[in-house]
Amino acid sequence: MDEGMVAGKAGTVAFLQDVLGLLARLAGVLLLIVGLWTGIQVMGEAWNLYQEPAGIHGFAQAVETGSNIDKLLTPGSDTRASAGGESNQPRYAATGDDFRPSYFLAWVIVLFSLLLIGRLAFWAIKTGGELVLYKPRHIRVQTRD
Repeated sequence: MDEGMVAGKAGTVAFLQDVLGLLARLAGVLLLIVGLWTGIQVMGEAWNLYQEPAGIHGFAQAVETGSNIDKLLTPGSDTRASAGGESNQPRYAATGDDFRPSYFLAWVIVLFSLLLIGRLAFWAIKTGGELVLYKPRHIRVQTRD
């Protein structure tokens, strides 16, 4: 092979490495933006739940509807009938206690979900930062004579 072909192949390889390096950096910027946005959303939701803990009530109702855990774990509870028919609201023990296991289960699910999503956002930020700082190794193209 003559030296002109070797130089042409080396130039092509260098160009492809530059293009791939640029694509890796662009993917890194995208991951950084998505990770930061997700992290900010998680912090905002955690702050909203701190300021307004009653906001979990709707999620607790969804947990109760899906699992019927209040009926299962609350002794002496049954459903009360209203004038319009059956009600899904459980009647609690004679003490009038409004203990709802679904409320506590909803808090556990939401807190673990926020922790998981926050961790995923952290990984996206970390990986995006590593890709943005991507430094390719220069590999010499060896040819056979």
